[in-house]
Amino acid sequence: MGKKIMGLFLTDDELLDLTGYKTASKQVTWLENHGYYVETNVRGIPKVTHTQIEDKRRTTIQTNYLIQTKQLKDSRSKSEPDFNCLRTKINKPRING
Repeated sequence: MGKKIMGLFLTDDELLDLTGYKTASKQVTWLENHGYYVETNVRGIPKVTHTQIEDKRRTTIQTNYLIQTKQLKDSRSKSEPDFNCLRTKINKPRING
């Protein structure tokens, strides 16, 4: 068997797999709500490229990584004491009254 050549745009089955909807108008709504740029043909069927899907997937993975990294960094900084603040308190001159 020969290698299947992927077209520029998602097929009807691929749109169904991605969105979970058979109806073109619901597919368009789902795609727009998930941040995809959507153009439709004259029948209202969404035309989305494979490149756009891959770019969106890649961007989502990078965004999730950055969020997790920031959360990890934030959680570490909250659990570690602020030594500069402690030094300031220790070295603060006391006034006996």
